Amino acid sequence: MAKIFKKRSFITAAMVLCMLIIAVPAMADMLYTAGSSMWMTDRLGLISGTNAPTKDINTAVSASGGSGVFPFYNESKSATRVAIAQNSYGASDTLWVFDPSTGSWSKPVAELSTVANVHDMTYSEKYLYAAGYDKGIIGSFAISGDTYTTGKSYTFTPSSSDYKAHAEGVAYYDSNVYGIFTAVKGSYGNYTYLPHKLVKLSQTLSVVSSADLNGKNFDGSTPGSHVIKGSTLYIASLGGNQSTTGSFNTDSMIEKVDLSTMKSTALVTTADLVKKDSTWKYNFYSMAINGETVYIEALYWGAWGSTTTNNIVIYKTTVSALEKGDIGTKIGTFTSDGYSVGLDFDSKTNLLWAATGDTLQKYDGSKWTPYDSTAMGGHLTKFHDLVAASAKSDSGSSGGGCNAGFAGLLLLAAIPAITFSRKKK
Repeated sequence: MAKIFKKRSFITAAMVLCMLIIAVPAMADMLYTAGSSMWMTDRLGLISGTNAPTKDINTAVSASGGSGVFPFYNESKSATRVAIAQNSYGASDTLWVFDPSTGSWSKPVAELSTVANVHDMTYSEKYLYAAGYDKGIIGSFAISGDTYTTGKSYTFTPSSSDYKAHAEGVAYYDSNVYGIFTAVKGSYGNYTYLPHKLVKLSQTLSVVSSADLNGKNFDGSTPGSHVIKGSTLYIASLGGNQSTTGSFNTDSMIEKVDLSTMKSTALVTTADLVKKDSTWKYNFYSMAINGETVYIEALYWGAWGSTTTNNIVIYKTTVSALEKGDIGTKIGTFTSDGYSVGLDFDSKTNLLWAATGDTLQKYDGSKWTPYDSTAMGGHLTKFHDLVAASAKSDSGSSGGGCNAGFAGLLLLAAIPAITFSRKKK
């Protein structure tokens, strides 16, 4: 009986410990890239929990424009990695792969050369994929531990030869890779865009099928410019040129694509919204989805170098309401003091993050907490939480803590027994 009692006491203690671990508030881990000048990226920073940003955890970054932050799982889904894409005009990007669990950001576990000007990345069970904006190419790497072997690539060719191709986004769903491409001609301020092309590819990047979409021009490097929920891909499109005179495109839209059928539907356009609200003056830039909740960021730009007042708005709606063209309630209005925008929802901490120029905003459901360029140690470029969602879909979750069940409790046998009895005096 004494032995049985001791075993029960041990299991009870272990369960109590487990509950205590669960009760500890989850810590936010937001990795961001920044620059000492607005159009350069030369440093990494980290925001953990409610702490002030840890500036300059790596100051050897070198990118002309912006360095994306792309978390992913290794091939066994037993460890998280994060890739930092560093572009140099006209050349292949350098990818640094870090292991966040080490807490060290001084040296990557792998350094790779990939497609030019990476705007987006995703991964499957076996491969890491990168969308290269400059030449309209999606490249791949086979994953084996921390060894990444260059694989096959796919190059998009527009339907009209006088248009230039750009690879803006790449997504993964149900054993297939989906490349999102744009095509443009003309010069700055007077571009003409073809509708987006969605190309369905095998994991080794052979073409399966393709479809024309509704939207025109989106920035795949903007966090949240395209998101997946289940089998649905959502894209926030600008609808044309980015004006710097405070105007907007009437066919800026949010559309959805059923990846099972490749059918696209425009859910809401700015033309729809201005009919309801004559003061509307924004283009759609990004989204974030948490379950049935949808966040939307829209904005317009004033003349470069000028201060634009209240040019960024963030709305909160639901999936079902968005299906009816309802973008919901405004939860934030901001003035940009830089060029970075985008949304990211951290499923681990239930926090929404929004880039509003040089300031990164954290939203807990009731209030916004700003981190400006002084706090972050530079001009904000890109950002992402370090939770690697399954194939960039909200269907994924990060397990841990005591979810391993009884088998997990047995691991505690390796530590000294925990007792809660008071010592006799």
